[in-house]
Amino acid sequence: VLAIRAFAEDLAIIRRARQERRVEKTARDGKKGTKRKRGTVPEHENLGHVNGNKRLEGPRTSEKLEQSNTVPLAESTKQAKLQEQSSPIASTTTESVPPPTADQGATTSDQNHSNGHIEGQLTADTITPGTQHEDRNNHGAEQNGTSAVKTPKIRVLDALSATGLRALRYVKEIPYVTSVTANDLSSSATASIKLNAEYNGITDKIQPTTGDAKSLMYHTIPRSTDLFSVIDLDPYGTAVPFLDAAVQAVHDGGLLCVTCTDAGVFASVSFPEKSFSQYGGVSWKGVQGHEAGLRLILNAVAMSAARYGFAVEPLLSLNIDFYARLFVRIRRSPADVKFLASKTMVVYNCDHGCGSFSTQYFAQAKQREDKSGGKFYNHSLAQGPSATPFCEHCGFKTHLAGPMWGGPLHNPHFITKILDMLPDLDNKIYATIPRIEGMLTLALNETLFQEPPQLSPPECTEATPIIPLDPTLRDPHPFFFSPPILARTLHCPVPSDAALRGALVGLGYRTTRSHTEPGSIRTDAPWSVIWEIMREWVRQKHPIKAGALTKGMAGLEIMKKDRSSRQLEDRKQELKKLLAETETVESLQTGIEAALFRLSKIGTEAEGDMGQDGESQESSNGAQRHNLKVEFDEILGKEAAGKKMLRYQMNPRPDWGPMSKAKVDLSNQNNEEAPFLDPTEENTFRPRIMFPSALWRPLAASLTIGVVIVYSWLGDVAQGGARPPGFGAANWSSRKAPSDQNTLQPIPNKIWQLWNERPIAGDVEKSMLSWTVENPTHEHMVLDDAAGEEFVRQHYSHDPYVLNTYLSLGDTILRVDYLRYLIIAAQGGVYTDVDTTAVRPIDSWLDDHSDKTVRAMIGLEYDNLQRTELAPQIYMPVQFCQWSFAASAHHPLMDRVVQAVTRELHDLALAEGVSLSELRPRNNYDVLFATGPVKWSQEIFAYLSFTTGTEVTHRNFTGMTEPILVGDVLILPIRAFAVGMVGSGGGTKVVDETLLLHGYRGSWKTRADKTPEEGKKGDGGEGKAKANQGKGKGKANKGGERRKGKQQVESARQRKMEE
Repeated sequence: VLAIRAFAEDLAIIRRARQERRVEKTARDGKKGTKRKRGTVPEHENLGHVNGNKRLEGPRTSEKLEQSNTVPLAESTKQAKLQEQSSPIASTTTESVPPPTADQGATTSDQNHSNGHIEGQLTADTITPGTQHEDRNNHGAEQNGTSAVKTPKIRVLDALSATGLRALRYVKEIPYVTSVTANDLSSSATASIKLNAEYNGITDKIQPTTGDAKSLMYHTIPRSTDLFSVIDLDPYGTAVPFLDAAVQAVHDGGLLCVTCTDAGVFASVSFPEKSFSQYGGVSWKGVQGHEAGLRLILNAVAMSAARYGFAVEPLLSLNIDFYARLFVRIRRSPADVKFLASKTMVVYNCDHGCGSFSTQYFAQAKQREDKSGGKFYNHSLAQGPSATPFCEHCGFKTHLAGPMWGGPLHNPHFITKILDMLPDLDNKIYATIPRIEGMLTLALNETLFQEPPQLSPPECTEATPIIPLDPTLRDPHPFFFSPPILARTLHCPVPSDAALRGALVGLGYRTTRSHTEPGSIRTDAPWSVIWEIMREWVRQKHPIKAGALTKGMAGLEIMKKDRSSRQLEDRKQELKKLLAETETVESLQTGIEAALFRLSKIGTEAEGDMGQDGESQESSNGAQRHNLKVEFDEILGKEAAGKKMLRYQMNPRPDWGPMSKAKVDLSNQNNEEAPFLDPTEENTFRPRIMFPSALWRPLAASLTIGVVIVYSWLGDVAQGGARPPGFGAANWSSRKAPSDQNTLQPIPNKIWQLWNERPIAGDVEKSMLSWTVENPTHEHMVLDDAAGEEFVRQHYSHDPYVLNTYLSLGDTILRVDYLRYLIIAAQGGVYTDVDTTAVRPIDSWLDDHSDKTVRAMIGLEYDNLQRTELAPQIYMPVQFCQWSFAASAHHPLMDRVVQAVTRELHDLALAEGVSLSELRPRNNYDVLFATGPVKWSQEIFAYLSFTTGTEVTHRNFTGMTEPILVGDVLILPIRAFAVGMVGSGGGTKVVDETLLLHGYRGSWKTRADKTPEEGKKGDGGEGKAKANQGKGKGKANKGGERRKGKQQVESARQRKMEE
């Protein structure tokens, strides 16, 4: 709604100014149609504007682009503009604007306009089209031989309207819209549209039609008077079948709104053949897939439009939830279409290695100057390829993505215009204002790397705030990188966002975020600099443990290319070349001496300048050479303090997303009862949604930011309109969870454990018995492999992706980790490993928060307590416990974890080049980051960041001694679950805060990675023998200290089991 409103305001002003010039011309010439001779154009009219039937031909230089935007305003237009700006935008009714003055003449229609649309300034008393009063005025004006400005017709097509909810909102909330055509293939839907329009009293502006959307649009093309100013395409799945008709049926300079919900096709590599057949390109594997999907859709729109001489300009391109939403301006300009090849690119992506990428454009357009000094563009083929078959950083094979759109994704002036509306909006009507503001601010920041557009004169800027971008403009730095992926490649802890951004800014580069991925960083730094920063992070902060990087891993190849190693390799190659080419002993001696001299300077050269290939190079802005001394300055990288914003939002409820496609029975004529919308209040639009069963699912799947209708998502904002409180433990308790707590049931009285051996005996039996004794009111379930498989089949039959993933997994460790998430996500309750012993009843875990609404409980496994080194097998400064946790059924956190782990398993199999059934972890690292506590912790941090509206890191939990409630998630201190883990920060003594004891069997670990104690507990005598092999006295003493601490915990655990 807001996007179309901003566009309609801009379009009305342009048409008013255009019409005003025609009125002045008619008054000056004395009658319509008077032709002027060449060379007699008055100076004040020679503005190079684009009228209805003639556009600038030839290559558009920046000078011509500037002229094409020049729309002078007469005094009356400026006054009307000021009145519009002073009126409250939030009101759904249009305030009246004074009609044209007497000297402007009576209202008349312009029959010479090429598209038949009546243009001018929109006022409240002229919104209703086609009145007899207007016809009489027009007739009188023509008799008097005068012309005047009339209101423009801004027609909107809601091509797949369903019940007409969106069409009704367009009429009610956008005063510039004069008529909306609401089309649907189902006759029952059309009946619903008619009834809804009748109940809301807007039958004069809603035109319901029944039929195929493509046929309707093709039918309007021959009649220029029927073209639409705005066309909204929101189908189930892809919008590609409608694009060819839509680009022709939209008015020249009109707006095309496109929604695609098939993210599994355009944003992944699961179906490359389908992606290519629909969008003309393939996406890539990785977190950048959603931005690549946006560019694929834009390329499909641009190619469809280019066939008919139309150029496209993306005003706003967003990836939202499960779909993509794009707002594209369509202009007839054969000259601008020529730049499409130079803005179409392919991407070489190292998706199996380090994650770096490089782009390759299909053509290049260079500006030239002719003999007379005129500017023109020369189009030629681009040189290629821009990358080798193997990644220059890690040596892995690269894969091809595209072709895709390589131009800008957004117009910053369009985004700014929408953001300027937000302060005056009523948050009771627009309930998702915080999300709109956060997402649009991120999108606006993505345009920081674009070249500033050629601004028009001040009068043009006032009239047309949505300044078109240069048609030759490419996106100079598309896509982004993800710090966790970089850290995973090097097997090191993830640097904080502020530290990494501070290092980039300190080297002279710019950084921002991407709206498509939380925690992402967009920058103009080359990949060689990014990897050099990561190598410095490892060297300065977190040295990699010996053996973490092995042969064949991308991280090992990257670490080999540090500054000293790279320069040594250069000297070696130089000496080899010298020996092969030198003919005399004297020249050989001179060359060797020079090489040795340069070799002695490696230490000092390493502190000098560095470019993309290890050589000195100008920084991206060309200002000065940057010094390679990398400093992780978090103060420099921290974002400026300002208004808290909801940048990234999770799904509002479980199972949110596209559901089954509606099956429309065309033979069924009006057999279903039509829904209606209550019109009790004229200016507040509160629909009573009573959708037919065949229509509500596709409607729910297509609600976008352009319609702003998800009221339940941010109900707390709609009621109070307040921003989320600042980050901090004191404020967390009052912050609501993103899920609707009224729909989530309390944590059920169920205890889940996994164990295969039957009968259950020994320590396992005693541990399980402790849970039953301490929690007599809880139902205790112990599942083996067969029961676990039956559970997944029963509860995930609706999700074949998850079901097939679990059934295909061949590794027991991965299956057990995966199954615990699936169980709690589906049924809720408490999951706990079989080597844990209950110390206190589960009901007492809530402690002082028993009167709160707690829907999940999670404990800390490890707390670094700001130490410099992490403990073995630990990769995060604060890590959450995975051996015991609790949650309600269908909690958004658990749904998020299930989705993330499912993707990670497929990614891991794809990286190894094997199927899921053949997938085997190479080491503990694969388990920790795929299904284990590292992945678990990463998703918890991401979820809590969303809940609080700010970035949550380990600093918010380190050293905590009391439980903290974040929304509906209770975070327990480390002594609750992790007493006895050496180096964890939880100590070795059982205290009052201890809720359970963990045996640390480590049965999932490979034997080479186990500690001596874990070897004895999990492997019996064989583990003990292996633990004693090759151990020095120092390690033995250290192991003795560990055993002493673990023995204390084990003694307490044994006493508890005996009790």
